[in-house]
Amino acid sequence: MNSDVQSIISRHDPGQWSRTLAYRKKADLPYDPSRIPRGVSLLFDAVYIDQLKGDLPMPVVDLVASRTILHGAPALAELAVTIGTLKPDDRRTPATLIPIDVGPDQSSAHRCAELPDGLEAAVIAGILARTQSIPP
Repeated sequence: MNSDVQSIISRHDPGQWSRTLAYRKKADLPYDPSRIPRGVSLLFDAVYIDQLKGDLPMPVVDLVASRTILHGAPALAELAVTIGTLKPDDRRTPATLIPIDVGPDQSSAHRCAELPDGLEAAVIAGILARTQSIPP
């Protein structure tokens, strides 16, 4: 096994994780934009879903509007999967595509970020898939 993989396993021992995560209500999540230093770029991930549904808290909307946004390639790939799963002949598809299509190329303040820790992220994703009962 690659020494990088061994190093990752030593930091994130899959054997230590055996139960699902506890669900927290959105109101209980720590949305505190004031704790993010001024001028720091933001890297989007799960925010996409809340933004597309119009469910972002107003302080987060204001923060997003004031910062350079970095889009992680994996998150953009997840959105691309959504585009691929939509049925072209469904009358709802065009309206669904409108907010998804507004992406990094729409503003110079948006950039796509390659994540250097993809292998580590994959191990952690595997742990989450197993503990959350997500089929392989």
